[in-house]
Amino acid sequence: MLSIKRHKKLFTLAIIIIALSCAGLSGYLIAKNEPRVVDEADDVSSAVPVAADEARIANDATVEWDYEYMMCCHHIYVSCAVGEDMAGLTFSELSEAYPDIKIVAFGTDTLVLKKTFDCYCPEHYILKKYRDALAVYRTALGTDKQYVYIEISVAFDVIDDEQQQVLEAGKVFNNLADIESYLEDIET
Repeated sequence: MLSIKRHKKLFTLAIIIIALSCAGLSGYLIAKNEPRVVDEADDVSSAVPVAADEARIANDATVEWDYEYMMCCHHIYVSCAVGEDMAGLTFSELSEAYPDIKIVAFGTDTLVLKKTFDCYCPEHYILKKYRDALAVYRTALGTDKQYVYIEISVAFDVIDDEQQQVLEAGKVFNNLADIESYLEDIET
């Protein structure tokens, strides 16, 4: 049988090795979930083609939008006709007119554009305070603007303080059934 007094140096070394291993493993797991410090290089498909400044967007061109919503990490893809404000623009004119839009692909007949929003996508429902009651909000497609989807006749002041703090900021749900069950829970 090993005696701690007899093998004090070996026991201390084992404890140090275990502590360093735990610290290294936890550091690795924490760093793995953090965003990258250096952005990855853009792929070749987003490179500007030669003579892009001579090509102009046709009046009957198609725009394929990629709306990225950062809070839920969802992408919504929409294909539509080019608007009058984009028709006739060159690559440089388009990038100057819309600095918040990433041009993924540029062609006279087809554009692929990406826009990023720092909110939840329109597929989510956000329950939060509205005047002296509650309301369900949704995000309008292609924007970061929220609108009242449904007003709920639950007085805000009858909800306990902890839930009031949550609902001041807004609570996110995937469907209306989840909101109904949540409201039943806070009312009882």
